[in-house]
Amino acid sequence: MSHSGASGVDPAVRVWDFGGYDQFSAEPFPESTELSARLRWFWEPTYYTRALGNIILTRIFGGRDTGYGVVLTGDTIEARLADVRERRNAYRASHPEAVRRVREIYDSASK
Repeated sequence: MSHSGASGVDPAVRVWDFGGYDQFSAEPFPESTELSARLRWFWEPTYYTRALGNIILTRIFGGRDTGYGVVLTGDTIEARLADVRERRNAYRASHPEAVRRVREIYDSASK
């Protein structure tokens, strides 16, 4: 049986963050407009493919570090947030067309 420490946090529980800007979530859209064109890693924004699910599970259960996924703790969260912000800014700078498209979609939905 696992017991909580003085902080009330169970040391056996790990919280993972698989969000942010990385080789998986920043996958470019297929050039094709065909309905059969698919992303490799995601079915839609919140549902990843089995291939990415396998990478996530391998990472969680001690597999090879692919650079994807970070264990969040009180000691790591600020660095993680700073890294996500830095990668977001880099993505915005290197993908101005994608940023413009998202802004247009947001603006049209906000009216």
